[in-house]
Amino acid sequence: MNQLEHYRKFESADADKVSDALWMLNKGDFATAETLLREVVRNAPREYLSSFEDETTEYRKFWDKDEQQYFVNRRSDASSGRELVWLACAYPRAYFYLGMLKMNAKQYQEALPFFEKGLHLEPVHPRLLAEKARAHGMLGEPQVSISCYEKVLEQADVVMPPLRAASLRGKGVQLIELGRMDEAESFLRESLRFDPYNEVAHAELAFIEMKRAEDTTQG
Repeated sequence: MNQLEHYRKFESADADKVSDALWMLNKGDFATAETLLREVVRNAPREYLSSFEDETTEYRKFWDKDEQQYFVNRRSDASSGRELVWLACAYPRAYFYLGMLKMNAKQYQEALPFFEKGLHLEPVHPRLLAEKARAHGMLGEPQVSISCYEKVLEQADVVMPPLRAASLRGKGVQLIELGRMDEAESFLRESLRFDPYNEVAHAELAFIEMKRAEDTTQG
């Protein structure tokens, strides 16, 4: 059985089930969504290919249309002339949304294993890394959080602008926690290049200015 046949026999149906789970999430039916996602991850393989190809075609598993379109827009002209076929991703995406259910319930420690299992399958997927970073930040672990955000930012060529802005902003917030205000300001201002009206970034920059004014007065 080749990779495409294997996908069609196994992952395709599970990808549809993830889509059903997202529909349930949008309706607010978190219990049904979680049940569907857990059914999917029970089928997750130990090893995972997010792309493969044959003589004429390149197959890539994308999480959604936005990710696929961003990849196509940035694709090199020297892409070997193969047709690109989009396949829906199932297993890393299912782990991501199970983690997000825990994040939304403020169960940050419980969210981490899901992100880590997703990263075992797709080791540098930026959305998994960014949420893992956010979880560590919420747990009061700024150094670990910063390390995860840096792994997102190292992938500038594949990270969509909203996620890049969020990661720059997240790193800035964690630098504030460490008292590294000048570095934090730099990352927060860079985040505004991609998301100029973000209220969190502007509030954190205002906080930095306030702290500097307090330090000057006390000095």
